Amino acid sequence: MIPLLFPRSLSAGLLLLLGAADAAPIGGGVTLRILPLGDSLTYGSTTSPLSYRGPLASILEGGGNPVELVGTTLHGPAPHNAVEASSADQRLDELLARAAVAVPGFLPNIVLVNGGAADCAQDYEVETAGNRTREILDLSWRKSMYASVVLSTVLPRGGDAARACAAAVNEQLRALVREQQAVSRKVVLLDFDEGAGVEVDAEGFPTDAGYEAMGKRWFEGIKDAVGRGWVQKPEARPEDAPVPSEEEGGEGGGNAGGSETSPADPSRTDTAGPASTSVSPAGGPDPNVPAAAPGSAEADELEERGVGGGGDAEGGAPVRGLGVAGVIGLFVAGAVGFVLV
Repeated sequence: MIPLLFPRSLSAGLLLLLGAADAAPIGGGVTLRILPLGDSLTYGSTTSPLSYRGPLASILEGGGNPVELVGTTLHGPAPHNAVEASSADQRLDELLARAAVAVPGFLPNIVLVNGGAADCAQDYEVETAGNRTREILDLSWRKSMYASVVLSTVLPRGGDAARACAAAVNEQLRALVREQQAVSRKVVLLDFDEGAGVEVDAEGFPTDAGYEAMGKRWFEGIKDAVGRGWVQKPEARPEDAPVPSEEEGGEGGGNAGGSETSPADPSRTDTAGPASTSVSPAGGPDPNVPAAAPGSAEADELEERGVGGGGDAEGGAPVRGLGVAGVIGLFVAGAVGFVLV
């Protein structure tokens, strides 16, 4: 009997094929333009400047989805260093001001929202956290036609008082998502409550392993939204989109959109590109987008623009994986090393 000894090259090729089979694109490989909106936890740390954004982008791209992270600020190494966050903790009303610039400026089809921790830290109108988060959601749907929102709860950290406040805010956020889903709004909840498996350091900030875990959880949230049939190819990026830049004194790793200039002022709510039309892909009013008040400036703007824009649902996009030629090549390379004993 003549046994066949499978050489190491062929074994490696088979393992690569098995890994590629597990890493499948979501939504048929739909393009994901993601706006990570949050406080310093989203911005990142010294050892993990990309926070959860780096691990998340790696998972999505490894599966075959084209990924573009957008935001007015740069932090960490390129290419996925754009973010809508600051090294300073910002409250929900401050995140709303940032969203008012970034959402119409970049027209994301995925908006990741992580806020509320600063409101607890500053004891700022905690009882209205749910209502103020709803404003961020409403703006996202109103200003970006195909936006789906992944809303996370506040990561429990700190002392007893901080954890109690986070629990109170999180109950409001859960109720908000239930309420919005009941009227067919495009939002899913990502629960970072106790037992989420996110490791934090002595100061309550995610460790490198904690950010890795968060990236995986955000991926599951995006996958949930995609699985509901919500996520479509994003609209064309506005020509006058904000040019992201490093935060003053920050550690950005390159420019993600042209010459370095200061980002649009996040305190302004009257800037950053045209608002998107509130129509569904099939035409007519979009039930996921709150209508502009008659006679308002926004209604006048939409009337001037008319119905249009947006893109069709994207399916079957090229997958960044192994094609037929690649598969054949792996087997041929391995077969050359076969040894007959």
